[in-house]
Amino acid sequence: MSFSQSALVEVIDSIYEASLDTSRFPSMLKHVAEFVGGISADYYIHRGNRVLFGSFFGIAEELFVDYLSNYHANNPRLSVY
Repeated sequence: MSFSQSALVEVIDSIYEASLDTSRFPSMLKHVAEFVGGISADYYIHRGNRVLFGSFFGIAEELFVDYLSNYHANNPRLSVY
């Protein structure tokens, strides 16, 4: 898989833009997923067992909501924090 420099710059730009404006997270996740050949991406900020922020691309909204309401509490990675 080869990546163009302009595509990499576009991904980096979208990451910086999303860091300043959280409404840009879905677009940034799309850029990142497409850059690495993925079809979906998600991003969560956790504090304890609470999700403070979450965003997704390429995932049905009802699945995202289902994760937050049902499966998040069972996420084994959360016990690390």
